[in-house]
Amino acid sequence: KPPSGYAKINFDASVNNNKTCYGVIVRDKDGFVIGGGGGFKEEILMVEWAELYAFEESLKIVWCLNITAAVFETDSASL
Repeated sequence: KPPSGYAKINFDASVNNNKTCYGVIVRDKDGFVIGGGGGFKEEILMVEWAELYAFEESLKIVWCLNITAAVFETDSASL
């Protein structure tokens, strides 16, 4: 769970079959899902760039949900 007053945003990406896929989940302070999304990009990216693309998409979702305080989480050590 995120700290009180924050939303937690988990994002991830993968590259396979000549596509880059990403997913985002947004949870409130109680751990309930309040939004998210995902998609495909018809392009092969290096894994680090795919993770960065997923982060960019997660920022767009946070902006659309009008979230002012967020904690971002990913499994990418390079970010």
